[in-house]
Amino acid sequence: MREIKGLNDAISVSIVDPIISDQGWMFSEAPGAIPDWVNHTQYLQEIYQFAANYRLSKSLELSTRPISAS
Repeated sequence: MREIKGLNDAISVSIVDPIISDQGWMFSEAPGAIPDWVNHTQYLQEIYQFAANYRLSKSLELSTRPISAS
């Protein structure tokens, strides 16, 4: 689909190693896997942790923002 829409340069794809490790799914250079070249993470759980931390920081930012009278 990315190729059909001409989005190969705009949207990357990473594929975890087909064998899960003790620390979860790992991005590797094993056959069939594609490393995470965008975020440079080693494990899929790092992506989830980053997303959770981002959501939390945005929630805190919104909850501490002063209410405008306008």
